[in-house]
Amino acid sequence: MKHYSARLYAKDAGHGKQVTVTVTNHILIVQNNSTPTEIELANLEVKLGGFSHDRIIMVNKLTGESIVTKDQAILDDLTRANIPVDFLQQAKTVKFGMKTKPGQRLASWGLAGAGMLVIAAIGYAILDPVTFYIASHMPSSIEKEMGNSVLDSYAKSHELENTSSKARRVKTIGTKLVENLKVRKYDFNFYVEPSKEINAFATPGGNIVVLTELIKKANDDELACVLAHEIGHVIERHSLKSALRNAGLITTLQVITARSSEAAADALSGLIQVEGLRFDREQEKEADLTGVKLAWESGYNPSALIDFMHKLEKEYPETSNTLSILSDHPMPADRAEYIADEVKLLERQAESANNVPPPTKDHLRSIHESRHESPPPGVLINLARIADGNYHNKQFEKASSIYGRLLKEAELNPDPDLNGIFDSLQNYITIKKTQEQEPEVTELRSRLHNLAGKVYSAYVQQTFQSKWMPPESITSVVVSFKVQPNGSITGLRVKQSGSPECDQAALATVKQCSPLARPPKILAAPIAIDFKFDQNVEH
Repeated sequence: MKHYSARLYAKDAGHGKQVTVTVTNHILIVQNNSTPTEIELANLEVKLGGFSHDRIIMVNKLTGESIVTKDQAILDDLTRANIPVDFLQQAKTVKFGMKTKPGQRLASWGLAGAGMLVIAAIGYAILDPVTFYIASHMPSSIEKEMGNSVLDSYAKSHELENTSSKARRVKTIGTKLVENLKVRKYDFNFYVEPSKEINAFATPGGNIVVLTELIKKANDDELACVLAHEIGHVIERHSLKSALRNAGLITTLQVITARSSEAAADALSGLIQVEGLRFDREQEKEADLTGVKLAWESGYNPSALIDFMHKLEKEYPETSNTLSILSDHPMPADRAEYIADEVKLLERQAESANNVPPPTKDHLRSIHESRHESPPPGVLINLARIADGNYHNKQFEKASSIYGRLLKEAELNPDPDLNGIFDSLQNYITIKKTQEQEPEVTELRSRLHNLAGKVYSAYVQQTFQSKWMPPESITSVVVSFKVQPNGSITGLRVKQSGSPECDQAALATVKQCSPLARPPKILAAPIAIDFKFDQNVEH
């Protein structure tokens, strides 16, 4: 009996397992490291496949599994085997197709074939721009297949988890960053690996792994900047570009002519491993700048990336060149310079944006009908940070200008994410006390108090709604509680009962969300809240 090399694909799987197949009488024997599997040929469908129809594909009609081989000699065994007439006819059709395919393929490639000759004639000198262009226009599903394969391989020898408190912290920050992406082509997943090494990496398609020592060393702004950098690698498609460049011209052509994401990813399998996730200086810089902007728009301080690098250099002066997070990137001095320049540019752009006109009463009343297009909440949070810096440096005129703009923006678009800016805006009251009459200051304090209450209420509703799982038989229930200055919830009770099941679900939701974000100081916590749960949630 002859043995043929093949790959076994589970139903809908992107990557197969290497197996050996043998044909004996009416049975196909599939052998890998486990017990051999016998499949009745009557339960197989045989057909041509592959990007150029040079693969024999045998599909198990009972399980959906596919056995794929390019060894044409198996067709001789299949057409000689003691098999049903229907299968024999399929096998003969495939065998005939394999003999006639070269001529057919030459005719069908047409312009594509001519293009390949042109590329070959130009030579490898332009491989980089060609592969980079191709990578930029490939469907993201190819990267997803590649990334999952890389992660699966890595997880066989490394412990990855996503349920610990460290993993939840990474996911919370990472999710906030992803929510601020302008275009979302990837489903990002975040994992944590126990390790004393300080590092993080991303596979193609959006799997991001952070090592626990980095999480331990970084504050939220620093961790956000590292995650934003890795997200930058993903959305700029650096791994795919590097893989195509390293694969060479032939494999690149196989990828662009593949008929499915799985086939394209399979052509690149083995070219990307976690140990090989290395990028050139331009790619690292691109990921840095993409990450800086993403952190800025998400409300994190992008300068924290520079602070983190300096902190690591000071803490590990003898080994800083061996730290992956440092050595795999451009030289820290150069890196700090262009990151700082980018941060200053973002700050100038935000500060010099056209002033928002003061909202009229009619405009405020119509907010619910037509929302004002404000900058992302993260940009406003960073503007508050800039204003605070001006305030503490006694640059009151600059601070006052930014605080005034923040107040107008928040009134026009009271986003729940803006909850954190109101402690900063209290500095605005302090400044105005030296410039305005008491009635104007009192009005300002009232505006801030009312707006802070509105934003915090929206935040509470958003938080509860994200956790609320109403019972099948829903009746409305009102719960009462107080929010303390540190965000903890006390005095929780049912004020207006629904069904016992609904009462318990509402109480459980509030407990699950405790503690809440700290209320703005201007609200003078504790804050008494009555909250209604029904099919949705209301405040």
